[in-house]
Amino acid sequence: MALPPNGPIEVVFSLDTTGSMSSILDEVRHRLQDMITRLQADIPGIRFAVVAHGDYCDAEHFYVTKHVDFTDDLPTLCNFMNDVSGTGGGDVSECYELVLRLVREKLSWTPCSQQILIMVGDAYPHEADYPLNVDKIDWREELHFYTHAGVHIYGVHVFEDELSASFMKTISEQTRGEYIKMADFNHVCDVIMAICYRERGADFLEGYEAEVRSRFGKKRMDDGLEDVFGALKRADSKASNTTLPPPLSPLSSMTSSEPSTSVTTIRKISSIPHDPLNRLPKLKTKVKARKVTTANSRGGESTSMPFIKPKKTKHIRYPKKTKPSAAKCKKPNYNQPQRKLLRERVTVNNFLYNNLHWSSWKLAIQPRPVTKQPSPGWKPVNNQLRRTVLYPGSRRTRPAFYEVAVQTKPGHKRHVVYFTVKNFSWAPENWFNILFDDKGSQQVKSVVSSGCRVFVRKAHLVIRKPNTATRFVNDVRRVFDYPWSGSRDVYIQNDDVFISNQ
Repeated sequence: MALPPNGPIEVVFSLDTTGSMSSILDEVRHRLQDMITRLQADIPGIRFAVVAHGDYCDAEHFYVTKHVDFTDDLPTLCNFMNDVSGTGGGDVSECYELVLRLVREKLSWTPCSQQILIMVGDAYPHEADYPLNVDKIDWREELHFYTHAGVHIYGVHVFEDELSASFMKTISEQTRGEYIKMADFNHVCDVIMAICYRERGADFLEGYEAEVRSRFGKKRMDDGLEDVFGALKRADSKASNTTLPPPLSPLSSMTSSEPSTSVTTIRKISSIPHDPLNRLPKLKTKVKARKVTTANSRGGESTSMPFIKPKKTKHIRYPKKTKPSAAKCKKPNYNQPQRKLLRERVTVNNFLYNNLHWSSWKLAIQPRPVTKQPSPGWKPVNNQLRRTVLYPGSRRTRPAFYEVAVQTKPGHKRHVVYFTVKNFSWAPENWFNILFDDKGSQQVKSVVSSGCRVFVRKAHLVIRKPNTATRFVNDVRRVFDYPWSGSRDVYIQNDDVFISNQ
């Protein structure tokens, strides 16, 4: 297969590994080898670079950025992804501006190549006046360089943050890329492959879409993938496409080495030869006819003509529609005890309150290192490092739904163990005492001493009546069973670390 007509394709994967985004590493690791092998077979000369980044505050405990330069060596890419780990992250904004500069200055781009940057994240960059942004990097100025260099940026936005969506749309539209919205990480590798095929040509993208649809069989393709392919195929797309005719099988790497030409002959319909064997089928059933005598209009003799008696049609009697019985229409009795769902086993898509505007998971408490001093924004408490301010205060007395999760190791799954509805109106520095009572404080102390980390996220609630918050808490408790709620007689154990011991 020949090289792409617009030059070799070079792709950069930029992965946000902070907080809730750290689980993206597991999905990419699982499919990286198959994905790279497939793309190299279908798009000759393609090269890849990977950038993993946390935030500035992760410099002491984790890392700020890690990257591997452009290469077509599969073991190098796989080893990098296996070695990189998740990070904690700082505030809501992350160091996307630093990633834009790193990709522009430190990666060895090839002149006259198709240059693509796929940026996956759920946050937005820091401004130039951010204290830890010591180089005063302005992401808008960095975007200006990408626009004039012809690099196509694809902003792959995860979750529902509005500022993050605005940032991802801006970098995609100004660089002639495309904004992609995702609800979770399940299809991130399909999104990456679809973007690469789109840059190769429209027929390549259509071929890959047909392949993805075939996985679902007779079922409808996932709504998230429908939106992805719809965005990549939209008519007003600015992405580059090849001007040469694409091959007949765009997704196949097996082609003939000799060039071939094809001539199309157009014939008139009348010039198609008649097939003498193409006869009408004979009737196997005999039709009985009887003669009917009719009078001649001129007064002559009467004539007889066959009369075919029509068949009688059968009338099907359908049962009458009846109203459902009273037993089927009976409303459920919420006072009757029902089996609760174990919250730590409920996935993101199946969570009842997933439609709320959740913030990203924020690292709140972590084990205190023995030798290192705490970084700015953290304070030591016994064997713990706690954030000085978890969420900024506000004059609005607007309650929020808080969930607490425990992570046994960096990059592993976060287990949701606790919830509460609170209000941080005037005391943002006292967030720990507001969130946790004495029992919750003991649980935190136990898991942190075992080497675990504690994350927190929130979603604001619309409260119109005084008792709405109380009713909301009761509804959550009626449906979900949180390990730290004290209603369970068992314990959860993961990686030999006790998360909850009732």
